[in-house]
Amino acid sequence: KDGSLCPVEFNVSYVKDAAGKITGAFSSIRDITERKKAEKERAEAKQFLENILRATLDGLVVTDAGGNVIQTNEALEKILGYDTGELQGKHKAELGPPEQPYMGIAAKMMDSLRDCGFAGNHETAWLRKDGSLCPVEINIGYVKDEAGSILGAVGGVRDITQRKKAEHELKESRDFFQAVIECSRDGIIITDEKGMIKLVNTAIEQLFGYTTDELAGRHASMLVVDDREVRKKA
Repeated sequence: KDGSLCPVEFNVSYVKDAAGKITGAFSSIRDITERKKAEKERAEAKQFLENILRATLDGLVVTDAGGNVIQTNEALEKILGYDTGELQGKHKAELGPPEQPYMGIAAKMMDSLRDCGFAGNHETAWLRKDGSLCPVEINIGYVKDEAGSILGAVGGVRDITQRKKAEHELKESRDFFQAVIECSRDGIIITDEKGMIKLVNTAIEQLFGYTTDELAGRHASMLVVDDREVRKKA
């Protein structure tokens, strides 16, 4: 009456007499304002979620209660080398290598997920589309309804290839440094900024008779002769 629009669901059918002549029509009209409002809210929520998925730099994967992938973001597809939509329908178990220790890590994650509803900061590897391994850090949590029933799970997947590369290079540098000081015939003592012994080589152990464990954490001055005693003897 006031000229505003009312969304409706409309059904109509003819009314006929015994001879089959149309005598009128019968219509049923249902107000679907609340339905349209709910549909709009769902569409906005879905759009909001999709925007989050697109904007997140880490990979995201959503699975149903059976562990089947129902949604991923572009970041995860890029990390694993898949095209849009190719991961959907796969089981999460297909993403991880079937060998140890990866199977063991996956089992620990599932135990944590079942016990706590969340599993965080687990380092493992997933399979890229080409079959190569991609080192990743995974955080995963259950998605539940109001009654507490499990609807599925959401996982955050971070590519840690560069971190692992840096850790490997650091280890190689440390091993090389350790080998260098061990090969030196001169005694070498490494301390922190306060003079506390952090590391010595074998030559020092042979010179002073202390083991590395005995020297570690003690001040380097313990190896220095007290000047006063030296002067007395002189």
